[in-house]
Amino acid sequence: MSEVVRNMTVDNALIGDNKLTSIAIASIHYMESDKTIKRIVIHTPYGIFYTIGSLTYWASSLTSAGYDFIKADRNVLINVANIYRMDKGYNKAYFDADNNEGCFLSEKGYAKVKAKIKKESYEVKFIESPIW
Repeated sequence: MSEVVRNMTVDNALIGDNKLTSIAIASIHYMESDKTIKRIVIHTPYGIFYTIGSLTYWASSLTSAGYDFIKADRNVLINVANIYRMDKGYNKAYFDADNNEGCFLSEKGYAKVKAKIKKESYEVKFIESPIW
């Protein structure tokens, strides 16, 4: 029987001081590829962290470990389990009630995430902001 992976080791500083820390995978809201710094930026409720690799690698690794991560844009990997609200008008997912933390999704990514939410019966609010 395989052991469930619950944490991952990440860097909590952008460059240089090698301060590694462990974060809970379940706490990740989304990951984005930032080619200017050649890192994966990890967004959590506790701050921003960094790792290396590609989003394709992380999507494969995290989903095979049993987590619901979907590549929702070319540069965004989103944790479906942590979505609080989805806004179709802006193609944006939010992770808290105050709309402080959010990320944009492609049209196709929005549809994939919405289908996963419906299939897995996550409790997510759907809204449509007015398009001016």
